[in-house]
Amino acid sequence: MDNVLFSIHETPNFWEGCLAALRHILSESAVEMWFGNIRFEGFSEDGCALLVAGNSLAASWVESHYRDALIASLKKIAPSVGNYFIRVSEQSKASPVPVLVPTCPFPAAKPASRIAAEAFARETDKILSSFYPSYSFENFVEGDCNRIAFTVSRTVAENPGGNQMNPLVLYGGTGVGKTHLLQSIGRYAITYKTATKVVYRTAEQFLKDFVKMSFAKTDRMQVEREFRDTYQEADMLLIDDVQVLAGKERSQEELFKLISRLMSHRKQVIFCCDRRPSEVPQLSERLLSRFESGMSVSLNAPDVMTRISILRRKAACLNIPKEDCEAIFQWVATHQAGNVREIEGLITKLLAYHDLMGLDCNLETIKQLFGAMESEKNDGIIQTVKIRSIIDATALAFGLAPALLSSQTRIQAVSLPRKIAMYLCREMTQESLKTIGFHFNRDYATVIASGKSIERRLLGDPALQEKIQEIRLALQS
Repeated sequence: MDNVLFSIHETPNFWEGCLAALRHILSESAVEMWFGNIRFEGFSEDGCALLVAGNSLAASWVESHYRDALIASLKKIAPSVGNYFIRVSEQSKASPVPVLVPTCPFPAAKPASRIAAEAFARETDKILSSFYPSYSFENFVEGDCNRIAFTVSRTVAENPGGNQMNPLVLYGGTGVGKTHLLQSIGRYAITYKTATKVVYRTAEQFLKDFVKMSFAKTDRMQVEREFRDTYQEADMLLIDDVQVLAGKERSQEELFKLISRLMSHRKQVIFCCDRRPSEVPQLSERLLSRFESGMSVSLNAPDVMTRISILRRKAACLNIPKEDCEAIFQWVATHQAGNVREIEGLITKLLAYHDLMGLDCNLETIKQLFGAMESEKNDGIIQTVKIRSIIDATALAFGLAPALLSSQTRIQAVSLPRKIAMYLCREMTQESLKTIGFHFNRDYATVIASGKSIERRLLGDPALQEKIQEIRLALQS
């Protein structure tokens, strides 16, 4: 480059320092995922840092989501740096995350004969029939709680095997959208032919197939051949609820061999798990190391704004008066709905009342249906507060995005609200320390330490006492 004033050799530790500074602002996974394949080339004459991204997705994501954080980190290491310029490497073969249009990004492999074509069509129909009809990228509601997982899933679906996210593990609690994204990846690959053979199984189905092969008494060779043909010939393997294999050593060993084989042939492997793989008990070290060699992305319970967006999408079938819509969605998102599955159940209940009983879906009717006015009086039991509601209310009180309280950043502006939210979760819910920690991406020891820290500060900090009481009142209103 003609316009480079200082070469990379003159500042060998500059980019490493920037990455270290970024880790104090962003989570480790975010830095690894979006900055791990960015290369520093030097400085321009006007003091601009010149960066090269491995693909256009990383370049555009950094520019749109992490620009301020990146500039702050650059300046921390070299105060004279005024800005940066990021370009995509000429060697990049990955394209940006596409808009879903009825075109084929990659040509489909042509079956060798009419019989093979018919067999291929039957197999494709069989896989699609095992998916929920509504589970597609178009129907997924994106929010702060799942944006990275959504973007990564789209990228993997577009270019399976040809990315750094192999294997990909999507993890999170019940009803946050893991299976939706998993099946969306498979549906996209089949529809747009980015993978010739897509295999979708739950871990329980994989376990049954393995047991059947292992203990077959008749036609053993045929059963074993069917198992190998199903799994080893996959271009994309999707396995849901992989935590089911915990403690099952032989099936884990078989899965490890399968993953290794597929990855050696640049085939894509995607799993869903109800927690971070390292937190699954009795998971073999070899299998865990294979998971950790790829990308693990969490999905959190939806925040208030995401819950409102889900309600808007799923309540379209209800005849809700326009003037009441937003008030209803706001009330339901705050007082009733937790994860996506709970929201779907709530909409089903409302639809039943609407269709079967002819009730109008206005705000007062909905409040009465869900017992909002009686719940606090019934036997003197205080209405249950959800962890998600506490996170949202605390973030709102401090003017933060709720997702920040579950991030890895340690800055004081986020650290204190996070401790307060953990403290209130212990005070206002009956959830276990482990469950509370899960919502904040922390362990139970951190939850205990946070509570004690707030208790000590409350003894001599009237302003903090007032702030916490303000959050309590907001949650009880």
